[in-house]
Amino acid sequence: MTLPEGMSNVKQIDLRVPDALKQKLQSRISLHEGDQITQASLNDLIAAVREVDEHLSVAVQPTTDKSLANIIISLDAAPPQRIRVGGNVQQANLIQKVQPVYPLQAKQDHVQGKVQFTVLIGKDGHIQTLTLISGEPVLADAAKDAVSQWVYKPTLLNGQPVEVLTQVDVNFTLAQ
Repeated sequence: MTLPEGMSNVKQIDLRVPDALKQKLQSRISLHEGDQITQASLNDLIAAVREVDEHLSVAVQPTTDKSLANIIISLDAAPPQRIRVGGNVQQANLIQKVQPVYPLQAKQDHVQGKVQFTVLIGKDGHIQTLTLISGEPVLADAAKDAVSQWVYKPTLLNGQPVEVLTQVDVNFTLAQ
């Protein structure tokens, strides 16, 4: 970005970002209201903002007298509403886990194994959808009943809750 001709000082820096990012930005920005603005200081500001979050943009708008600049820092676009997270990573955010009930028929038939699901976790941390990937049919219903009751700590992206798509594995093993 090139500094518009004739601007010499910063009138205002407007942070249009979630509160979680404001503190990070304020500690990294070396340009302040009233400071002289140069192309080098603008480039340093842009670099510092991008270090905090690559989705942030910097805009320079002239004031009515054209010698002062309003600097606006905002998110480029709306953050994604859903992210994909590995099952092992998301497991750390599990706050309520219901153990599956081993089906009696599976016990009698000595059926063991792993049931895998693709799971969509809502912004509130509750399971929204479960899709069976693989597993013994006799175990799948019990696993689905249990996992549908799991609750996760809400996942935040840029301070905002997002849906999470992940994989859940439920293991059934008989005691020897």
